[in-house]
Amino acid sequence: MKKLIVRERQRSKSVYEAARSGGLSHLQADILCRRDVSSLADLTPFFDPKLREIPAPHLLKNCNKAVGRIVRAIKKGENIGLVTDYDVDGLTAHAVAKKALNGFLGRNNGQINSFVGDRLQDGYGLTDQLCSRILANTPAIDLVITADCGVSDEKRIAVLKEAGIDVIITDHHLVPEDEFPCSAYTLVDPQQEKCLYPDKAISGCMVCWLVMSAVRTSLVEDGSLPTQTPTLISLLDYVALSTIADSVSLLSATNRAVVRYGLKEINTFARHCWRSMQFGGAPVGKLTEEDLAYQVSPRINGAGRMADPQLALDFLLAEGGDLAKQYFEKLTKVNDLRKKSEAKSRDIANGLLEETDTSKGIVAYHTDFHPGILGILASRLAEKHGVPAVVFGNTPHGEVLAGSCRTGGGVHILNILAQTADMEQRANQENIISFGGHKGAAGIKIFKQGLDLFRENFLKAIDREEIDNEGLAFLDTDGALALENINLATVDEINKLAPFGQHFEHPVFSNEFSVDSAKFVGKDKDHLQLILCMGTSKFRAIWFRARTKSKQTAESIVPGCHMHCVYQLAGNEFRGKRQLQLCISDVSG
Repeated sequence: MKKLIVRERQRSKSVYEAARSGGLSHLQADILCRRDVSSLADLTPFFDPKLREIPAPHLLKNCNKAVGRIVRAIKKGENIGLVTDYDVDGLTAHAVAKKALNGFLGRNNGQINSFVGDRLQDGYGLTDQLCSRILANTPAIDLVITADCGVSDEKRIAVLKEAGIDVIITDHHLVPEDEFPCSAYTLVDPQQEKCLYPDKAISGCMVCWLVMSAVRTSLVEDGSLPTQTPTLISLLDYVALSTIADSVSLLSATNRAVVRYGLKEINTFARHCWRSMQFGGAPVGKLTEEDLAYQVSPRINGAGRMADPQLALDFLLAEGGDLAKQYFEKLTKVNDLRKKSEAKSRDIANGLLEETDTSKGIVAYHTDFHPGILGILASRLAEKHGVPAVVFGNTPHGEVLAGSCRTGGGVHILNILAQTADMEQRANQENIISFGGHKGAAGIKIFKQGLDLFRENFLKAIDREEIDNEGLAFLDTDGALALENINLATVDEINKLAPFGQHFEHPVFSNEFSVDSAKFVGKDKDHLQLILCMGTSKFRAIWFRARTKSKQTAESIVPGCHMHCVYQLAGNEFRGKRQLQLCISDVSG
């Protein structure tokens, strides 16, 4: 495991001064100037995002062509098939498309057919299995619209084209250079060459929302829909969830506007799915971006990991309160099952790595690793050891292993996989079947007999990247908070800079405290609940997953000891009363 070094973020004087000139407080400006926002020409859209910051859909390359084909399908009463992935981004995109077509654009349920891939049986994207289901559908499908997938599925798209089915791809993933989806009717993806859409860092759900919004505009302009037909702004609740869950950049003014407005829409609780939620047995008073990231998203993803993703889609689209509540309870049970499977696999992985050098990278495989939690397990290992991690599990094809890859130590994981594959090709070794993803996360399939070869080449590829392997990992903070600022007023001041997320991290502070009391809580006694002291002041604190993250350190914390805490400030609502709580992310003696 790498040694963790806590360090204070560097400040940009020019950003601080610009933020203060823009009306921000000293604390808010200090937080902003410690983040990578110096490239932004105007900070106002950043800390005060508006829906008008969202660039027009027609800037997306091929958007007008896609709109024309969808409009034709609507007017002719064609049967449309929606194809999406099984994770939050895909399922929310599915909900957006279905709600838009049925609720805004004049279609009915009988003409909209849902095709959602199964992670365990089908795999990612427009697979052979999904393609077969589309071709066998009755009545026949005339038009397929994908969302959050499809850009890498030229072979299956060609099969559908041959059968007379047009395919519109809406996606946000990188377009493969060697297998462009040329058989598609058209491709809408901000990542493709010569696309003028200024914001490349939007979710797949957002791309779908932009296309459907453009369809609505087109139908209004040609008189097919009344001018008073509502815009699709009310569907931004789904887009906000996808934006947070898919970890797209929150330096983007577009994404910030979407999340801010989408959260407002969610907290009207107009939709049954949001109204049905209970965490820890208590109804939700207000949902935050942290709730979406750590409570809602895991439940929706859990359905795709451990059960049937249709359950999560049914929850998002639920038309009745009792039905939504039933779906939510089922999702919670499935997510609890996922947690147990993850804990078991994590213990196995830790055992496998006890006698292994993990200073460069990790490649782990075991027959008991559940295919649905490979990505989570890889993330945990990469986080713990500060190096790239690949975790493999079995597939229905016994000779093939499926793996999830996560980054650590600043590594571009997709580059590492590309170098690994290149080494194989140069040695005439055909071991890697396929891989894809982005900088922080990727998926891969290899032949089982080539696992040792993959491990050897993978570690060599990391060496070539000249990664810092000096045994150090860094935890960046916003420095120490003065005692008089550790209060709910500071929480409110920080929250005005929300949303926080990828590339715009929530502020974390670093202070010395003494321990007044400490006890483990939670179903598995994994969380550490504390009362911390600074001078004569006492503060409630919680260290989630303390035993999992650092069992030895967590169990050494007793009343009377002193420790250095890295923490977030939060306002905890309980029985109608709001209290300050320190959410600890790391401690040292």
